Amino acid sequence: MSTNLCVALVVNTPLKTCVDPRVRRTMALMEREFHRKLRLGELATAAGLSVSRLCHLFKKDTGSSPARYLKLARLKRAKELIEKSSLSVKEVTVAVGLDSVSHLVQGFKQHYGATPLRHRFRSFEIAP
Repeated sequence: MSTNLCVALVVNTPLKTCVDPRVRRTMALMEREFHRKLRLGELATAAGLSVSRLCHLFKKDTGSSPARYLKLARLKRAKELIEKSSLSVKEVTVAVGLDSVSHLVQGFKQHYGATPLRHRFRSFEIAP
């Protein structure tokens, strides 16, 4: 259940109304700044919370940790870039703020069921 809620939040489906505004602010910051390194301390400061309180509220309201949410936001953006640009996988990796191509490929395959290149080829296939 928690993974489904987290995925729903990242793909811009409506949020439940009881999400704490500080958690919403943190989510917005992660979605806006996913391309750079974001530390928990920075996120907590931006939300006006301690790190432990942010993690607790975030998990309670979204069913996911901030790190997992950020990873899914990066994968979502990577998928968009793979589908709609001619950027190489390495360029996509840098654009979404991941440390290595292998991290992108592994996460992408785990989440979307295919490597980024296979996904790109599939997205260009025309159904009969």
